[in-house]
Amino acid sequence: MHVRGLLVLFALVSVTDAYRLRRTADDDECVTECRAFVDNFQEDTCEPFRYRVPRPALYSRCTEAYSAATAAGCSYCSATAAKLAHITDSVFHYCDQWGRGHDRGYEQACKDGYLTSINHVKRFLKTSQYEPVQDDIVDSRPKDESNNPRRNTDDDDMVESAESIVQRHLNEARREAINDFEHRDRHDYRGL
Repeated sequence: MHVRGLLVLFALVSVTDAYRLRRTADDDECVTECRAFVDNFQEDTCEPFRYRVPRPALYSRCTEAYSAATAAGCSYCSATAAKLAHITDSVFHYCDQWGRGHDRGYEQACKDGYLTSINHVKRFLKTSQYEPVQDDIVDSRPKDESNNPRRNTDDDDMVESAESIVQRHLNEARREAINDFEHRDRHDYRGL
């Protein structure tokens, strides 16, 4: 009886390992095909920024963001469906570096490149033969809902999101910098 149980356990582990090995090979193929597909659209996306002032900088911001988004997006080949829903979340964090202290066009070029790349990644993942990992395969432990406390949704309306807090602070800093710039004494300036 114990031998049969061990054989069943061994067979289950072997099937799981075989699935993981197949999945890894599929993931590598998926990432390679995804990058090849998405890279075809980079020139069309970033070309308009090539001729806008400041000339090489805007084009560079667009291509850098496009490449970063391609790498980040194509890594979702092995993502669960729940993770796939958050594929566009990092555009704010990636392009925020170009929103402060730079020309207005920098952040827009970054966002255009990033979001266009992510949209092409989504299109590839929808039309490809690769399926996202099922949520229950990733975590094979049984889901016990009784141990998970429910959040009080009444308090959610009063909680400010992290992005809105950051945006509020950025707007305050911008207003303060503009105010300081407008009220500076031109004769006391010790710059260049």
